[in-house]
Amino acid sequence: YVVVKFTFWQGDSNDVSSKKASAVFKFPSPDASTWEVFEATNDRRIMERNILRWALCIPESCGDGDIETSLVSTITPIASKFGIHINASVDSQFTYSSRAFTASEETAFHIFMAVTFIMVSMVVTATVRQLKNGNNMPENDHFSWLGEMSIVSNWRKLVKCESQEFPSISGMKSLSMFMIIFGHRWMVASFSPIFNQEENELMVGDLLYTFVKNGALVVNTFLVITGFLTFYKIVKDIGNDKSINVFRYIYHRWIRITPLYAYVMAFAVVVYPRLSTGGPLGRSVIWDSRCSSSTAWWTQLLYINNYIHVTEQCLIPSWYLATDMQLYVVCAICGYVMWAHKTTGLVLLYTLTVSSIIVPGIVVFQKNYNGVYLFYFDDFRTLFAMPEFVETYMYAHNRASPYIIGMLAGYFYYQIKSTKHNLSKFLIWAIFITAILVHLVTWLGAWVFYLPERPYYLIEHVSYAIFHRIGWSLAICVYIICDKLAYLGPLKQTISARIFRPLSTLSYAALLIHTPIQLLLAGLQRSPPYYNTVLLVWMSCGDIIFSYLAALLLHLFIEAPLARLKDLRMQHLFGIIMSSNKKLPNSKRSSE
Repeated sequence: YVVVKFTFWQGDSNDVSSKKASAVFKFPSPDASTWEVFEATNDRRIMERNILRWALCIPESCGDGDIETSLVSTITPIASKFGIHINASVDSQFTYSSRAFTASEETAFHIFMAVTFIMVSMVVTATVRQLKNGNNMPENDHFSWLGEMSIVSNWRKLVKCESQEFPSISGMKSLSMFMIIFGHRWMVASFSPIFNQEENELMVGDLLYTFVKNGALVVNTFLVITGFLTFYKIVKDIGNDKSINVFRYIYHRWIRITPLYAYVMAFAVVVYPRLSTGGPLGRSVIWDSRCSSSTAWWTQLLYINNYIHVTEQCLIPSWYLATDMQLYVVCAICGYVMWAHKTTGLVLLYTLTVSSIIVPGIVVFQKNYNGVYLFYFDDFRTLFAMPEFVETYMYAHNRASPYIIGMLAGYFYYQIKSTKHNLSKFLIWAIFITAILVHLVTWLGAWVFYLPERPYYLIEHVSYAIFHRIGWSLAICVYIICDKLAYLGPLKQTISARIFRPLSTLSYAALLIHTPIQLLLAGLQRSPPYYNTVLLVWMSCGDIIFSYLAALLLHLFIEAPLARLKDLRMQHLFGIIMSSNKKLPNSKRSSE
C-alpha cells in the first residue's frame, strides 16, 4: 500500500505557497472563485487544502519514482486543459508492505513469547495450587513463594476496599486517566484523514472546546499526587525517627514501574510490526518502534528519554515516566537533606518551589514560546521533533512545579496533622469552592491563545506559563486535604467512592496500554471517518473499558506477581545496606 500526495495549484506560479498567505482563514463569498478556498494561510487551525491524498495498492516491485512518474504523465494532460498544475509524490510514512524480519528481530520475538509463556505458566500453576490446597499449604514447602503469584490472591487484594488515608486520590487518578484516554482518542483521530476536517478545524477557537485542546493539563494531576504522597511518607518517616535511604527509595520506585513498562515496551517493539493493519493508514498511525535501535532503548529504562533521543519514544507516555522518575529522585534527595538537617531541608524545598515556578516563564520569555503548548491538527505527526513541544512539555525542569507543589502540600498537611490544628468547616468549604473556580479558570485560560485574530503578547504567555500549573496544582492539593480535614458530601459521593480504588490500582497499566490499542484500531481504518465530540466521547468509553480490561490482565499476570516477589526478596537484597545505614546518633542530628 502507498499513499500518493497530490499538490495542485492554478496559474503560472509553481507553488501555491508562494502566494501571499492570509493571517486568518475566512470563507470566500458565494460568488467568489473556488480557488480562494485553497489559498495559502498562516492560520494554524487550517491544514493545507490544496493537497489530496490517494491510497493505492500496487506491486511491491514498483518504486516510488515509478509511481510518481506514471501518475504525473497520466494526470498532467487532463489537468492542463483546465489550467491546473499537479505535482505527485509518495508519502513514505504511509507506505506499508509485508517484509521479512531479520535474525535479531526473530530472536527478540521468540524471547518475548518465551517470557510471556513463563509468566502465564507460573501464574496459572500458582492459581491451581491455591484452588486445590486453599490456605493449607504443606510444611517446608519450597514453593510457598509461588502463592504470591496466584490470580485468586491478587484479585482479592485488588478488589479489597481497605480504608485509605486519602480516599479522594483514587478517584482523581481514575477520572484523570479517563480524561487522558479521551484526549489521546482525539489525538489519534487527528492522525488519520477525517471526513469533516473543516468542521473540526473551525471549532478550535470555541471556548468550551478549550477543555479538549488544553486537556493536557490533566497530566499534572498525577505529578501532584505522586509528589504529595511521596514527600508525606518521607516526613512521616522522619517524624517516627526512621532513616531516609535515598538509594532504597529510588530502587523501590524503579523496580516498581520498570518491569511492566519494559514488557509493554517490548510488545510495542517486537509484536507491533507483525500485526496486519489492513490498510495504508497502519504505518502512519501505529506508533513507530523507534526504540528498537541500540541508541534508544537504554534511555527508556534509565528514564532519561525526555532529554536524550527525544524523537525515539517507545510509547507515547514514555516522556512522562522519565519526568516522574527524575522528580522522584529530587524528592528523595530533598527528604534525605530534611532528615539530616531540617532547616536546610526546608530551605531546599522552598528554593525548589520558587525555581520550578519561574523556570517555565524564563523559557517562554527567552524563546518567545506560547504560555502552554498549543495543539493543532497538523502537529501531531511531528510532535517529538518540535523544539517548543520538547522544551516546554517534556523537560522535567519545566514540568517540576506540580510535583514540587505536591511535596510542599504534603509537608504542610503533616504539620497540620501533627499540631492537630483544626480549621472551621466554613473556611474549608470556602477554600474548596475557590479551588474549583481556580481550576476552571486555569483550564479555560488558554482559550485566548487559540483565537486566530489575536496578536501575540509576550507578557500574557509568560504569566500563563508561570501560573497555570500553580493554579491546577493548588486546586488538586486543596481537594486532597479538604476531603481529609472535613466531610465534603460531593467529594465523598464522587471521587472518594470505593469503586475507584481498584481502578486506581490499574491506572498505571492502563496508562501504558491504552495508546497502543487506540493506534492499532486507528490503523485498521479503510476510509476517512466522521468525528464530532459526541462520537469521540462514545469511542472513548469503549477505549476506557477495553484498556482497563487489558490493564487487568497485565496486572494479574505481570505487574502484581512481580511486585509480590519483589516484596518477598527486598529484605534480603537490602539486608547489608540497611544494617550499614543506621540512624545517626542524636548528637549528630539537628536539635530541630
